[in-house]
Amino acid sequence: MAQKKILGLLIALALLAIILLGSSPISAAPSAQAATQTRTSTATLTITPTKTTVAATAVVTPTKTFTAVPPTATAVVTPTKTFTPLPATATRTSTPITATLTRTPTSAVAATATVTKTATVTKTATVIKTATATATKAATATPTKPKVLAPRAAAPAALSTAFTIQNMDAATTANVTGTFYGTDGNPVGAGVSSTISPRLSATIDQRVTGGGLDGQTNWQGSVVLSSNTQLAAVVNEYAQSGLGANFRYDTYAGVATPANPDTAKTILLPQLLKNVNDAAQGKTYNSTIAIQNMGTAAASSVKVTYYNQWDPYGVYTYTVPSPIQAGSSVIIDVQTQTTIPAFPGTFYGPGLVTADQPVAVIVNQNAEGLLTVYQGFPTDSAASTLNFSQLLRNVNDLGQGVVWGTGIMVMTANQSTADVTITYTNRWTGNSSSQTLTANPAATFDQRFTAPEDPFYGVATITSATPIVALVNMVTPYSGQGVRASTNRGLTNSSGRQTVFLPQLYRSYYDSGSGITWGTGVAGTLIGSGTGKVYINYYYNGAWQRQVNADISTSSPTFIFDQRSDTALPNNITISAVLTSTLPIVASVNTVGGYGVLGDVAATYIGVGQ
Repeated sequence: MAQKKILGLLIALALLAIILLGSSPISAAPSAQAATQTRTSTATLTITPTKTTVAATAVVTPTKTFTAVPPTATAVVTPTKTFTPLPATATRTSTPITATLTRTPTSAVAATATVTKTATVTKTATVIKTATATATKAATATPTKPKVLAPRAAAPAALSTAFTIQNMDAATTANVTGTFYGTDGNPVGAGVSSTISPRLSATIDQRVTGGGLDGQTNWQGSVVLSSNTQLAAVVNEYAQSGLGANFRYDTYAGVATPANPDTAKTILLPQLLKNVNDAAQGKTYNSTIAIQNMGTAAASSVKVTYYNQWDPYGVYTYTVPSPIQAGSSVIIDVQTQTTIPAFPGTFYGPGLVTADQPVAVIVNQNAEGLLTVYQGFPTDSAASTLNFSQLLRNVNDLGQGVVWGTGIMVMTANQSTADVTITYTNRWTGNSSSQTLTANPAATFDQRFTAPEDPFYGVATITSATPIVALVNMVTPYSGQGVRASTNRGLTNSSGRQTVFLPQLYRSYYDSGSGITWGTGVAGTLIGSGTGKVYINYYYNGAWQRQVNADISTSSPTFIFDQRSDTALPNNITISAVLTSTLPIVASVNTVGGYGVLGDVAATYIGVGQ
């Protein structure tokens, strides 16, 4: 008898004083936003979609026009540099000490200093390819599918979630069920179910009746989804407090059960933070780690090792007191950890999770009015060469009225010391240059201060004799609109796929709960060389609707599909999509709120490759 595919999302939900209003069938909510549902008696809440760092065209005055990929429309660079540069230092505040420590630019990429949003995809973020139902299969076929788990870390103030599921099969309807687990390992509620047509998506919203957490308040935990077909999934985290300078949002794709479970018993976390202040944003960051046991039966012992890159430099170990039950999760707030001997009041550096069973790990970087989320890196995602498809220094995004900068945190896979070299190429000028730093076991490249040109909009490659992983962050400095940030990762040369699934896209989608009109853009790049085409197929209103294509080549490897400016798409629409390409590609979806919107209304998720 064929075994059912299991797809799981671990969602550490912070649901505070939730009031569930109305009834929302699971299959009826096409987006991660509930336009009319409220979370509290004083605020109307919504799920904010994914953030779009994709921009339409970037213009360098007086004569050149460029295509930009930050979160919105056009990036304009003037010869007089009308951008607001970010301060060159980040301030650290040690909890027990009254003194203020100032860090040089190389250390400034803390929670926000290394914050960057690039249109990148990695192997670890994709659903692992296994046998997938096709049109030639018998209607009763139930091929074995991999488990997908997506942990979500908690946040310092009220956050809620919703997840959007896409049926990856081209011909078979997905019958999806989900079981929620508390951090004690016990199932919660009656679960959820949904029927999803081929290539289409459905949203399950934890804020509303039928979202799987009816009757729960102040809850965080995990969910495991099961289906007869392969699924792609995206989890949205959003502030409960409503629109304003402190509104925050981010998103991430589901985590697939690895082809080799041993590779997921060790997870690399390039950046963890405790009481780290980024002077450019005026924000202090702390990390929260969610760890889910991806096994199906046995409990798992878990240990977290911290490598401080700031004084006092040191290595600190934390053992989770109780084993994590199968399918369940544990939440670790780095700021409030008090059981680690000599753990400093201010921490900036990488971390390592080791476990008896395969685990999935998600890290939240939390600050007031700002949230970024990234997936941990299994050891098999490390490589000696990593590619970065979008790096920025003082790039003005006119669509949102903000200026973007990026930073990269590199970590060696075996925690050794190694020299790492980054080679930049500015797309606006064509100029190239290199910089070498020593990772011990981490190193920071902060383009806001060290990019070879100002402004800079370009690509880069990092090489090392030792396999490495890298986190890429994109951030804006503080402005009248608050701050915005999102996180992505470096690309390995083997990360390309010819089919990529995008569960959640938006075209002028107005969410009355937050008062935000959302839009998305898809940004991707060729992995390798050659000349070919990329096609995007849009699915909405219950069926396939249209196809658009773009050229890619060795000399012009990037592509953009911007739903915000695609007038052939209807307004106020939510969409699922599938990218197909004649050559291997990677792609991300960026989601942003409209111009002048307050708060962190930007997010990125990685397309799910097949």
